Amino acid sequence: MCKLFETISIKDSQIQNIEYHQIRFNESYYKVWNKVSKLNLSDIIIAPNNVGHVRAKFIYDNISHSIEYYQYVTKTTQSFKIVKSNNINYSLKYLERKEIDNLLMQKENCDEIIIVRNGLVTDTSIANIYFWDDTQWITPKQPLLKGTYRAQLLSKSKIIEKDILLSDICKFKRIAVSNAMIGFREIMDFSISL
Repeated sequence: MCKLFETISIKDSQIQNIEYHQIRFNESYYKVWNKVSKLNLSDIIIAPNNVGHVRAKFIYDNISHSIEYYQYVTKTTQSFKIVKSNNINYSLKYLERKEIDNLLMQKENCDEIIIVRNGLVTDTSIANIYFWDDTQWITPKQPLLKGTYRAQLLSKSKIIEKDILLSDICKFKRIAVSNAMIGFREIMDFSISL
């Protein structure tokens, strides 16, 4: 049975970006099961009473759901390996990530991968990616997954979408990543290996 999930950030007992998670949950639920869910994430996700950063993992299918809470530890990412996969499909946040896990095995000594599909840059294994073009931040028009933080940045016109060719990467001097847990983070002193 297909299972999906949402990763939701809770900082100092405040649930972050829940409206964008609700939108993606509703859209994903309808795409997979062809019906509307009555679940409201704001009623389900409970913010623990503690100071710090907590990761809530909301796992669901059309029959049941569960929530796991973890203390979040920030991971440093500075080196990237380009990996190619023309067939990868991760348009929904599937709990099963075998395709991405297989690509991660190619990262060699790098911290993270940048996935290229049909000559176009998509995402890293866990985050959307952005490049500074000397005037604005751009993000791939065809990401693997449309992240909730990415959706928020687009709605506020802080980024724009554009097709980014693998050959374009060397032109950029600044990169950043985003996901629900880290928000938007520019990466200093990065390296990208082909």
